[in-house]
Order: sequence, then structure tokens, then C-alpha cells
Amino acid sequence: MEERRTRIEQGLRDADAARREREQAAEERQRVLSEARREANDIVARSQRVAEESREREVAQTRSEIERLREQAAMEIDSERQRALADVRGQVADLGSSPRARSWGRP
Repeated sequence: MEERRTRIEQGLRDADAARREREQAAEERQRVLSEARREANDIVARSQRVAEESREREVAQTRSEIERLREQAAMEIDSERQRALADVRGQVADLGSSPRARSWGRP
């Protein structure tokens, strides 16, 4: 009888220990899951921030390139206009110095 009582008490202690281990394992699992969720949220937030910063850099670079091209085009247009004016002035000067132009001016 004593042996049976000892086995029953040991069985109850073992069952109680197993219950405590299950509870601790469940708490540990919840802690790990919570930590994993927090880390996942942090990763998503960092990824979104990096993506936004990258987009902003690309937009700034594109705007800078557009402005550079606009300035280059304006300089090319001005240069071409100056060449055209110089060419017209040269042609007018040539016309003024030609023998035919001199005869046109006589009555």
C-alpha cells in the first residue's frame, strides 16, 4: 500500500512538473513569436523607409538631370542663334561690298 501511495504521489509530482514545463514552453513560444513579429515589423518599416529614401534620391537625380539638359539645350540654342546671326551679318556684309550692290545704290 505504501508503495502504491508513493507511486501515485510520484505520478502527481511528474504530472505537475510536466504541466509546468508545458506552460513554460507555451510562454516561451509566445515570447519568441512576439519577438519575431516585432522584428518583422521593424524590417518592414526599415524597408519602406529605405525604399522611400531611394525613390526620393532617384527623383532628385532625375530633376537634376532634367535641369542640366534644359540648361545645355538653352546654351546650344543661344550658340546656334549667335552663329546664325553672325552668318547673316557676314552675308549682309558680303552683299554690301559686292560690285552689284554698289551699282544698286546709284541712280
